[in-house]
Amino acid sequence: MPSSTRELTVLGAHNNPEVLENSSAGIEEKRVMEAYYGQPTFLQPVITLPSIPPPPTPTKMASGLSACPPESKDRHKRFLDISCGSDKETNVHYATDPAYDNHLCFLIFQEINRSLQNTFQNVHPTINAWIRLSSTARAASRKWPVFADLLRTILRDTWDYSSVMGIPLLGIFAVLRLCVLLVNGITPDPPQGHWVDTWASMPQLAETENLPPGPFTQPTVVFNDATIRQTLHLSTGAKQIRIRFSNAFGTTDLPVTAAAVALSADNKPGSSAIVSWSVQNITFSGNSSIIIPNGSLAVSDPIALEVKPQTMITVDLYLANGQQSNDITSHPGSRTTSWFSPGNHIGVQDLAGGSTLNADHWYFVSAVEAWSPPETRSLVVVGDSITDGHGSTTNGNDRWPDQLLARTQANASTSTIAVVNQAAGGNRILADEAGPNAIGRIDRDVLSHPGVGYVVIYEGVNDIGTGVPNAADRLIQAYQQIITRVHTSGLPIFGATITPFFGNGYFTTENEAVRTRVNEWIRSSGKFDAVIDFDAATRDPSNGQRLNPAFDVGDGLHLNPGGYKAMAEAFDLSLFEQFASGVSGFQ
Repeated sequence: MPSSTRELTVLGAHNNPEVLENSSAGIEEKRVMEAYYGQPTFLQPVITLPSIPPPPTPTKMASGLSACPPESKDRHKRFLDISCGSDKETNVHYATDPAYDNHLCFLIFQEINRSLQNTFQNVHPTINAWIRLSSTARAASRKWPVFADLLRTILRDTWDYSSVMGIPLLGIFAVLRLCVLLVNGITPDPPQGHWVDTWASMPQLAETENLPPGPFTQPTVVFNDATIRQTLHLSTGAKQIRIRFSNAFGTTDLPVTAAAVALSADNKPGSSAIVSWSVQNITFSGNSSIIIPNGSLAVSDPIALEVKPQTMITVDLYLANGQQSNDITSHPGSRTTSWFSPGNHIGVQDLAGGSTLNADHWYFVSAVEAWSPPETRSLVVVGDSITDGHGSTTNGNDRWPDQLLARTQANASTSTIAVVNQAAGGNRILADEAGPNAIGRIDRDVLSHPGVGYVVIYEGVNDIGTGVPNAADRLIQAYQQIITRVHTSGLPIFGATITPFFGNGYFTTENEAVRTRVNEWIRSSGKFDAVIDFDAATRDPSNGQRLNPAFDVGDGLHLNPGGYKAMAEAFDLSLFEQFASGVSGFQ
């Protein structure tokens, strides 16, 4: 694109005219724009500023406001009285009539037409008046307290564009689109829903070998003036999502300059391209940027992006000044390609080419939450490299939790279950290694997440393989501590037996004895609410100390996609119905 061309992405619009025309937002937008321009038209999602159509004149914009004296000092109140009348019944009627708010929008446009030619600050009283008078705005403010800030942020952004391009009325387009969004999609859908993780990954400190490739890693800064594009495989569908960003392991602030989300091109994992019409800007408490302090996380505002089950989404981040440290938060074992490009390329259709590089790691993004019906819950899997998918296919989404998700989505009775993978290669139960130990991260990675319904713990092999003294006794006690804490939240927890590792460096006669004893306890103690017998599902029928050769990726410990399929099929789907009501918290 020529450097002289600037683009403005308009909130919530579509690039596909057919999709737009058939959507509720499109129908409303067509009606509003017909009244606005005098003929049906659509506000395109990307406006190329040099060729932007001239905005209507004040007279044209006020054509629907003939009842309002143009120079009235109290035009807002007069228009409210004229439009709604003074009786309670009429006011109730107009409180549910989108046309009422659209007329108020026109009034704002008239005010903006006057004000933008002077100073941006003059717009604020007009916006405040609309927020006070508009039933839609009042409802939005109650349900979404940052609404007013969001509106001002959008106007401020468009003011910046108009100042540069010499188009003083550009702000009206953003206001119009926001009005349509408010009328059609600001309220929660479903009304009685709740947030549930539809995707997550365990935050980790990026080790030196897992930092982004140069030039995106410098001695004192990472991702300076860079765009990061990452694809994520969602579990369940939703009409509204929000995204968590983590600076858990950063030692400095994480300054996010801009962010956006879109559907991945062709629903493809690891794609450098996106579906252009689906791009949605991400805001944080109404602002397009945020500084995330070290050790903390940030949650985005709700995003009106409809996604189907098992959808791939793309998250773009732009860091103008990077993170001023080499200690950054990541998930090295993404098995999914991410893309990095110098400069701000948020929402660009394809990031490949030029100076773009890629790596199979995730950075900063830690969860995607879906606004879901009450019956939707997540299954959170706490695990190590086997659950993280070592031996699976890059960009294949064939880890065992992925293949379990495919099973749940193929079954109508379990299609409301999201499968969330909170595993990391090398993770242990009894000591920190490749992230905090499993006991220490239960709160962060499980109990603090919304909508959790079920938990699986499948760890222990790294504790056994590293020769922890008294490993069997300590692991059994640790399992019971984890069970107690999960049960306290009323959640069922399923224990998975430890799979064989003969032929791996972990194997010794002593370590095999520990594995056998721990598995016997998992199966027979009755402490877990149910048992997932991965050992039985993956071992060699002729030698129970080793993996089935058909499943062994080659190191005696990790499995190939066929082995992960066997693990997914070992999970009894009836457990979801059996424990749908949770468990007692008494221990």
